Amino acid sequence: MTIASPTPPGELTELPDPDELHRLAEQQPEALEALRQHMVQQLIDQSPQRLKPRLQGLQFRIDMERERCKTPMAACLKLSSMMHDQLADLHDSLLGRYEPAQESKASVTCLQSRKPALAVAEALEE
Repeated sequence: MTIASPTPPGELTELPDPDELHRLAEQQPEALEALRQHMVQQLIDQSPQRLKPRLQGLQFRIDMERERCKTPMAACLKLSSMMHDQLADLHDSLLGRYEPAQESKASVTCLQSRKPALAVAEALEE
């Protein structure tokens, strides 16, 4: 299977059959990951221009959450939880019950034993 094969503009790469995906997962996980990244990027590229920044931001968040998880199952559960949270917010907004999160004032405390960037990243997570 050639993953880097160019597809005509406007045409998405076809997802391999489940048996091929299973084989890739067991024998070539890096090829499966390359395929995933390629297909995600194709979807973002073919999206309306006004949605691209939001989709890229969402994909960045997904990639970072996956990276933080120690196992694929943990990543799956975390992403599932993120999707359910968004679905619940959408449901509440459709019913007129949605209340935006209150703005929190982040404070940054830099400790000498930590790198400044780490302290800033931790403050942003709060």
